[in-house]
Formats: sequence, C-alpha cells, structure tokens
Amino acid sequence: MDANFEYFEKFIIKQIVNTVDYHPETDEYVINRIHISDEIIAVIEDEGVRYGLKRNQIGHIISQVAENIRTKPAIKLRYDSIDVPTLKIGKHFRINILHPKKGIHYIELLVTSKYHFYVLLSDIVGIRYGDELHALDTTWNNGYYVDFTVSRGNNKYPNGKTILRLGKLQSIEEYSPSVVHEILDSESSFTYESIKTSQGMKKAVDKSKDKQYFLWIPNKWKPITFSWREGDTQDDASAFIITDNEDATEAKIVINKAFQLPSDEKMLSPLMEILFDCCKWKNAFNGVDNLKYIKSVKAGVAKRVVSELGHKEWELISQPQIKFIYE
Repeated sequence: MDANFEYFEKFIIKQIVNTVDYHPETDEYVINRIHISDEIIAVIEDEGVRYGLKRNQIGHIISQVAENIRTKPAIKLRYDSIDVPTLKIGKHFRINILHPKKGIHYIELLVTSKYHFYVLLSDIVGIRYGDELHALDTTWNNGYYVDFTVSRGNNKYPNGKTILRLGKLQSIEEYSPSVVHEILDSESSFTYESIKTSQGMKKAVDKSKDKQYFLWIPNKWKPITFSWREGDTQDDASAFIITDNEDATEAKIVINKAFQLPSDEKMLSPLMEILFDCCKWKNAFNGVDNLKYIKSVKAGVAKRVVSELGHKEWELISQPQIKFIYE
C-alpha cells in the first residue's frame, strides 16, 4: 500500500475516533467511540483532495477505514503482586476475583489518580458503570481480598461507612493501547502538509518569522477553534499562546507561563472548564484548593484556517499537555 495512503488512513482515524475524555460539568468519562458527522466528512474530503484523491472516492475510503478499525487493546495476564500507587493514570485493567459464596466475578477499572479508579464494566451486584472506587490497600496480592470504598456522583455509596470487599484476587488483565490509541496519542496531525514536512519536502522554518498570539478562550467548540482579528488586544497574561510561522505547516499551542489562576471563584470555575476541554492532563486534578499554578508540559498542534470573514483561525488538532502544581 502507498505510504501516503496509509498516512491518509491515519488522518481519518484521528478524525473519527474519540479518545477517553473527562467532562467536569457532568463528572463523566466518555470512552472512545467512532463518530462520523457531515462536518467531519467535509474535513476528511478536503484533506483527501490534498492527498490527490477524488471526492467521490473518499466516502468509500472512510467507510472502509471505519469498518476495519480495531480499538481492542492487547491483554497481559498477571498473577503477581500489584503495587497500587504506581498504577499510571489512564491505565485500563480488569480484576478477576473468586468470592467464597458468589463465585467468579470481575470488574474493569480505569486509573484516574493515585488509589482512585473509574468503573468501566462489572458483573458485581450493586456496582455499575461510572462508579468511582478508592483503593484501601497499597498492594494487591494474588489469593487475598481487595478492598475499596465506592462513590456514586459526589456521595459515598451506599454510605460513608461501607467497604466493598471483593473476593480473593485470581488475576489481573492489563490492557495495552491499540494501534488506534497510538495514532490518537501521536503529535502528528497526519495532514498532507505534515507528511511533506516529515519527508523533507518542505523548506526549513525560519524561527525569526515566529509570531505569537495571546488568547483566552476558543470562539468555536466543535471543533475547538481559536480566532484572532487584526487589531485585537494582545494580553500577555492570557491562558493560551499560539505560535505561528508562515514557513510552518501547522501552529503550536501552549499554556502561557505568565498565566495566573484568578482568585475570584466565579471566574476560576468557567476558566477551569475551558482548560479541561482544551488540554490533556499529565497528573490528577485534585480540586482548586491548594492549586498553585498550571504548568505547560507539551505543546499541542493547531491547524491554520481562514474564517469566512478573513480572520486568522486555528483549529485544535492535538491538545497541549498540562500539569497541575499544588502547594
């Protein structure tokens, strides 16, 4: 298969597959799923034309890619001890247990922070998708019981005194990311312009032409898009900085080092929601109490577009990564 065509397939996957996203306004996780809309099809068709394809070919290609996507991860079976606090955020695994009275059961969990887990699937009576578990043990040993407390919504379930004691641990199935997840996590946008750059077909970027745009919030959400008009005030304390260069195919977006969290709670809450929507987290968010500042870890990628009114616009392709720094 032509390398460029494989690259275009990766572009399609990055557009139609959503990853695991946390929505603080509803306190819910949305697990990756395939989503195709007229808007997404239009974006893919435009990119396909840049790859040299005809528009009447692209619909069939999208269908083929969607049908052949395999999001199931590789599975590693473990029978050894698990050091609970070392489990990485985003880790997906399944605990298989043997209860002395109720027999074999399982629970699938996603690590959200140290000792905290989000229930993805379970056949244990009373536990359902969306429940949050807090591990009470630092080590899980094969053949021993595993204990948790359970929260549903913002409340302990069924009450603050109840402990969920699973049966004796039999094994743990660790799920490693699929190829799809690797594509989603890649910094590459897989656009035709980016492949030209990777193949050395684009001239070197003159850093002296870098231009920074200081921005507070996106002006569009589907897809997330930032906008700047000639004459807009440049607030060098804004939350985001987009660095663009006429020689580059794409722009970079980061959290501004000079950005400071507002002390006014009415301003802080909506601003945090914007950061949650626009950024990936490197560590757990443990509330705003004692939150000192937000550190930029890795730049995101924004695709340069021109609005209908001729303004500069950048569509977010990959999210910048941030870290919450606490006192």
